[in-house]
Amino acid sequence: MFDIVSQLLSGVMVPLRQQPGVGDVEIGAPGRAIYSLVTGAAIGLCAAVVEQMGRKAWLRLRLGKNEGKDWVVDTAHTYIGSAETAQVPLFGDPSVIPFHACVIKRGSRYSLADGGSPTGTVVNGQSIGHSEVPLNHGDVVQIGSFVIEFLLRSGGASPQRDVQRAAQPVPIPVPAPAASPTPATLVALDGVMQGRRFPLAITGCELGREGAHVQIPDPNASRRHARIAGGPAGWFVEDLGSTNGTFVNGARVGTAPIQVGDVVRLGSTSFRIE
Repeated sequence: MFDIVSQLLSGVMVPLRQQPGVGDVEIGAPGRAIYSLVTGAAIGLCAAVVEQMGRKAWLRLRLGKNEGKDWVVDTAHTYIGSAETAQVPLFGDPSVIPFHACVIKRGSRYSLADGGSPTGTVVNGQSIGHSEVPLNHGDVVQIGSFVIEFLLRSGGASPQRDVQRAAQPVPIPVPAPAASPTPATLVALDGVMQGRRFPLAITGCELGREGAHVQIPDPNASRRHARIAGGPAGWFVEDLGSTNGTFVNGARVGTAPIQVGDVVRLGSTSFRIE
């Protein structure tokens, strides 16, 4: 293709090189430019085809901002919520918490767990409470004002049948009790609070300089600095709009999952999760 394009345009490029002020224009430049564009497009197309063929399960947004967007479910835990680090981010609805729900993958089976949200998670018209329920092809999940459909490549159901399933609530099998996160404690590592221990509450524990569950006598901490809470998907920390930011293992975060051993820094005070 490079040779053909260069030969076809040589009648234009040769006189162009002879024009004053043009400089040494390479005859093969147009062919190389077209080659680069076509190659890039081909790579992008191949990557998209491979992604489409390789995915086994995915979530499709049916109602809400960015309707029709897909998210592949290919990890053990796929978080859904308003957090920037959530694999399925849902922004613009205050009733959606940072890690609102989680799709759990165990082999070829998938289930959905609520992350301790105050407004709950609905599957096929029925609230799942704080339980874990199985997900099947075509199941419809409602989180706040968002409606999401769970799809499997091997589902075998027609689009018309999927619409009927979405319109009619189906009975959900009695789920096994959802596992709560492992009990954890916040241990102060420095400052006047060094050594003090604060048990974490699943329902949420606010940290800040004033009016918080854990008051930090640190001028670099905001009045309401951060919140740590937990659910079936595990513990997470959420910055509450602090001035100096919230850090997990040295990286500034808005909302992020945390686990035992992680170090959370608020202002000039650091805490370890134990």
